Amino acid sequence: MNSIGNEFTEGTLSDPNVQKLLKSDKKFDVVIIEQFVNDGLKVFAHHFQAHLVVFVTFGSNAWINPLVANPAPPSYVPEQKINMDPKNFFHRVFNTIIYIAGELNRNLLFFPAQNKIMKKYFPDAPDLDVLNYNASLVLVNSHISTNKPVPRVPSMVDIGGFHINPPKKLPKDLQEYLDSAKEGVVYFSMGSTLQSINLPVEKREAILRVFSKLKQNVLWKWEDESLPGQPQNVKLGKWLPQQDILAHPNVKAFVTHGGLLSILESVYHGVPVLALPVFGDQVMNAAEAAWNGCGRYILYDDLNEETLEEALNDILKNPKYSENMKTRSKLMRDRQNKPIDVADYWIRHIIRHNGGAHLRVAGLELPWYQYLVLDVIEREMKFALLAVVSLTYSYVAESAKILGIFPVPATSHYILGSALMRGLAERGHDVTVINSYGEKDLPKNGSYRDILLTGFLEMAKKRREQINSFDREDMNSFLSTAFIHYFMLELTEHTLNHTNVQKLLHSNETFDVVIVEQFMTYGLKALATHFKGHLHRQLVRKYLPNGPDLNEILYNASVVFVNSHHSTNDPVPYVPNMIDIGGFHVKPPKKLPRDLQEFLDDAENGVIYFSLGSNIKCSDLPPEKLEAFLNTFSKLKQKVLWKWETDVLPGKPTNVKLGKWLPQQDILAHPNMKLFITHGGLLSTTETIYHGVPVLAIPIFGDQRLNTQKIVNSGFGLSLNYKDITQETLTEKLNDLLTNQT
Repeated sequence: MNSIGNEFTEGTLSDPNVQKLLKSDKKFDVVIIEQFVNDGLKVFAHHFQAHLVVFVTFGSNAWINPLVANPAPPSYVPEQKINMDPKNFFHRVFNTIIYIAGELNRNLLFFPAQNKIMKKYFPDAPDLDVLNYNASLVLVNSHISTNKPVPRVPSMVDIGGFHINPPKKLPKDLQEYLDSAKEGVVYFSMGSTLQSINLPVEKREAILRVFSKLKQNVLWKWEDESLPGQPQNVKLGKWLPQQDILAHPNVKAFVTHGGLLSILESVYHGVPVLALPVFGDQVMNAAEAAWNGCGRYILYDDLNEETLEEALNDILKNPKYSENMKTRSKLMRDRQNKPIDVADYWIRHIIRHNGGAHLRVAGLELPWYQYLVLDVIEREMKFALLAVVSLTYSYVAESAKILGIFPVPATSHYILGSALMRGLAERGHDVTVINSYGEKDLPKNGSYRDILLTGFLEMAKKRREQINSFDREDMNSFLSTAFIHYFMLELTEHTLNHTNVQKLLHSNETFDVVIVEQFMTYGLKALATHFKGHLHRQLVRKYLPNGPDLNEILYNASVVFVNSHHSTNDPVPYVPNMIDIGGFHVKPPKKLPRDLQEFLDDAENGVIYFSLGSNIKCSDLPPEKLEAFLNTFSKLKQKVLWKWETDVLPGKPTNVKLGKWLPQQDILAHPNMKLFITHGGLLSTTETIYHGVPVLAIPIFGDQRLNTQKIVNSGFGLSLNYKDITQETLTEKLNDLLTNQT
C-alpha cells in the first residue's frame, strides 16, 4: 500500500489539471480530502488557506486515529485487517503487534516518503508532521449499526450510510424477476473493484454447483456476456442497481465481498450477508457482520462447494440472521438527522467558528510518552484519585413510563432535573419524579407526578449550617470529597428508607425507563432493576435484598446524558452511548419584573450581575470580604444587581440593587449586561456562555475551580481566588474585564 499511495500522491500533484488549479487564483473555504494512503495531499488545505476536512471511507482506523488523538486501545479495538475480536490474550497480543507494526510503517517509512513528494511540489510548505495534525474535522463512513462502538473525539463524526438513497423503480426485467421469486432471491456481487469473471475456475464452479441446488433464484453481477454452466435459476447482469435490489422484500441473502458500502447497504435494508472477503477492510467488515449475528463469512482460501453450501443454507434457513439484521437496520434508520445533513452541519460549523480549534483534544499537544502516561508510570505513581461528577440518564424514543430519581436537595441540581423531566412530560411521556422540591409549575402536556422527599430540604439546611460554604474553600480536595461522599451516602439511605419511596417500591407500578442523577448516589441505581462503593452495596442489600449486586448495576446504563458541551468544556473522547446535552435547561428569555426591567434599561453604563449561586450565600460572606465588595462596587460607574439573601445590606451603595431571588437567565439575556460575577457553577457558566456575558469567577468548591479554569483558558473571563479577595484585587479584575474588549 505504501508504493500505491506514493504513486497516487505523485500522480495527483503532477497532473496538468491539478497544476492548473494550483496556479490559479481560486479560493476555497474548505478542502475535503479522502484519507487513503495519500497524506501528502493535505497540503492543498495549506495552499488554499482553507480548513482541512478529512473523509475516512472505511471507518476509523489506526491510520487516522493518531492524527486527531482519538483513543483506540488495541486491547479492545480491532485493527482493520484482522478478523479477530480481541477478547482473549492471544488475540490482544496479535492485535497489538499489528497496531505497532502499522505505527512503525507509517512513521518510519510512509510519512517520510509522502513528505518528500509533497516538498517536491511545495518546497515552502510546512512538513507533513505539521499538516497531518491540522484537520479541523474528520468525517467517518461508519455507524454503530455496522461497527463496534468505540470512543470518538469531538472532531470525529460518524456519517455512515450517507450515500444510501431512497429505492428507485427497478428495470422491468429485474422487477419481474424479483417479484416472481416465490422462494426469494440470493443476490451475488463482488463489488466494483473485484470482478466475478476473474474468479479461478475451481472457485467459480464451486459457486455454480451450490447455486444450482438452491430453490431460491440467484441474481449475479457477472461482468461478461455469458457464464459457462449457468444454472436455470441464475440471472446475470453486468451492472445491477444494488441499493434498489436490496430494498426488494424478496431478497433473502446477499453474497458479497464484504466491502463497507455493501455492508452498510445490506444493513440499511435488513438483508443478511454471506461475505467472501479478499483484502483490505473486507475481512474486518465480514467479521463485524458475523459478530453481530447478521451473517457468516468464508475466507477466500477456504471457499469451496462444501463451505459455501453449509454457510448459505444456514443463512437461508436460520431466521436469526434475518432477525438480527433487521434489528441492525432499525439502528441505522433511527437517527435524529440524516447523515448527509450531519456532514453539512459540521462543515458549516467549522466555517462559522474559523476552524476546529475548540474541538481539538489536549492529547494532540502531548509527546507520545506523555500521552501514554509513561512518564507517570516511570515515577511509580503511588495512587490516583478519579472524581467523576456528571449527570447520567437513560432515554427512550417512544412514549413511555419514566421514573426520575433526583434526590439531591440543591437548587442547581433541581433546575436540571426539572428541565429534563418536564421536557420529557411535555413530549408525551408519563413521568414520575422522586425529588426534594416538588414541581410548582406543572407541564401543560403529558403526565407528571412528584414523589416528594419530605424533610430533605431541612436536612440539607442543617448540613450547610454545620459548615459555612466559604470555609470549604480551605478544605483540601480529599477532605472535601470525603464530606460530599458522607452526605451522599446519608442521602441514599434516607431516599431508600423514605416512606413515600417505600410506598412506591411496594406498589405494583412498572416503568420502562429509570433516570438517575449520577452524583455519588450509586445505590439508587438499584431502583432500575427493581422496576422491569462498599457502603452503597450494603444499602442496596438492606433495602433491595433480592436485587443484583451493585457492581452489576453500576455498569448497566444504556445511555449517559452529560451536562456538557465543547463551548464550556475541553473536548474529550466519548463512547457512542455518552451524549452531550449541555445547555438543555436554558430557556428563551421571559419578560422581567417591572422593577428589574427599569433598572437594567436605565443603566447607561451597563450592569454587573453578582450571584454566588443557590448553595453559597453572599450573606454568609465574612465582614472583610463583604467590605471589599461594597467599597469596589461604590466606585463603579456601572450599576450592580446583587443576589443577596437577607432583607438589608448595611452600607449598600446607591448603584446597587438587591434581590433575594433573581431570574438569572432572563437577566443575563439583557443587552445592558456587561459582566457576571459568579462562583463558577456549571449552570451559571453554561448560561453566561449562551448569552455571551464575560465572567469574573470566584470558585469555592467542587467543580467550580475546574469550570473557572476553562473560563480563563477560553479567554472570556478572569478568576479570583476567594482568599485573595480585597478591594485592590477586585478593582483590578473588574476594570480589566470592563475595559478590555477581547
